[in-house]
Amino acid sequence: MKKLLRVGSETFDLGPPVVMEGLFATISYRLEPSGRGSRFPTVMARLYEGRLNASSAPAASRELEEIEAGLALLPPGSVVWSLADLRRRDDSQLPVNRSAKNVCDYFVAGDGRSLVSVLRNAVRLSERRNLPVKLASSVGRGKEYTPWAMVAGGLLWAAVGFRLFPNWILAGPYDTSATHGPLLWPAGIFVFAGGLAILALQRHPEFEDRLNRKVWLTVLLLLATCGFYLWLTWV
Repeated sequence: MKKLLRVGSETFDLGPPVVMEGLFATISYRLEPSGRGSRFPTVMARLYEGRLNASSAPAASRELEEIEAGLALLPPGSVVWSLADLRRRDDSQLPVNRSAKNVCDYFVAGDGRSLVSVLRNAVRLSERRNLPVKLASSVGRGKEYTPWAMVAGGLLWAAVGFRLFPNWILAGPYDTSATHGPLLWPAGIFVFAGGLAILALQRHPEFEDRLNRKVWLTVLLLLATCGFYLWLTWV
């Protein structure tokens, strides 16, 4: 498994999680004497946590410049792999630059470049394209196929349901004599539409970014969709 950073369709290979965690533990311990996020709140509280909005990219870029300069002054022996365990770790089996003269060059990404510089490039790209930076793992790449599964499954559900079970309704597990309720087969159309919506958001991350910043709007849209389904299909 490796960490991946995405900006729109661009992907940056950050290497295994242990290297990423070691870099941020060292930043926090060596460069933030007042505690985690006290000096670099945007990088430590947003980028490392998994998502950086485009609006926060300029602040993150400035912080990464300071981090790069600060780590360049520290020898590799000052690396901290975990804030819970400050003991030195045998790095003979880790993908790091053991010939580095400073911490900044010691932590490297999947392509061998300085990990900090790769983070800076991703953040700069986010700023230029007005797209969020997303942190993920290679294991989670299968999630990209979820909307396609929703599109195909929704169409199949609607077609088969309309053809074979057009009068089936949603009822409680013990209410076998129910005659009123929402039809089941149209739910496939809503699943299909949901898959298309997710695909559209993946193609235009700026809209997904707006929805993530306005959680109330996302909840309102979901409730409105559920209400419309019940109103449209109730028999």
